Amino acid sequence: MSNSLKTYVKTVARHHRVMIFVDSKISEKGIRAMMEALLHIWGGRYTPIVPVYDNIIPESWLELIKHYDPDYIYYSAAVSIDYLKSLNLFQPKEYKEYK
Repeated sequence: MSNSLKTYVKTVARHHRVMIFVDSKISEKGIRAMMEALLHIWGGRYTPIVPVYDNIIPESWLELIKHYDPDYIYYSAAVSIDYLKSLNLFQPKEYKEYK
């Protein structure tokens, strides 16, 4: 019998964490379409959709999102990517504008 020790590691794949920043003037139809699309991806129903009012995120939302660590950040064309980066809250793999 061998005295060698065996080591086992149990891993679980996790979905990509996504956060979406939308201009507050987005239509109800646009929000619904976005929510329906998110239901088709793994973990999508837990994706935060954050409203941005004239390129400012309300303090109440900042308190919530600072605890989330997204892998990808999507933002609408009306939201300033420079503003999102200046928050210094995230280190995503990529920022992407969504259409």
